[in-house]
Amino acid sequence: MQRFLVKLLLLTALTAGLYYLAGRYLAEQWYYASFFWLPLLIASVTAGLHYGLLKRKDDSKKFIRYYMGSTGLKLFLYLLIIIVFAFANKPQVIPFALCFFFFYLSFTIFEVAEAMEHFGNKGSNTRS
Repeated sequence: MQRFLVKLLLLTALTAGLYYLAGRYLAEQWYYASFFWLPLLIASVTAGLHYGLLKRKDDSKKFIRYYMGSTGLKLFLYLLIIIVFAFANKPQVIPFALCFFFFYLSFTIFEVAEAMEHFGNKGSNTRS
């Protein structure tokens, strides 16, 4: 878990830095300036999901149920955040949604790659 958290921390810093630098080149109407809480939120959710997967790695049925259920809850939570933000801050909905999508996509790619590395079928037979 410690190695995963180090990678997650590096990804969080890298994506936040990239988005911050992108703010210099993006038009103001496309850039969400108060973005710093987003990568922290998504990183926290990702760490929690990974911890839950580690606890269930020995029982494939529990693992799959947890993965599917937590992914559904995560998507629902993210959608709820976007909807609440949309109602609370209509002028910044588009830049917020684009920012959220950037971080969501970055962390999802990382999450899937890490899950495949740690939990994939390492000894499975492959057919050519």
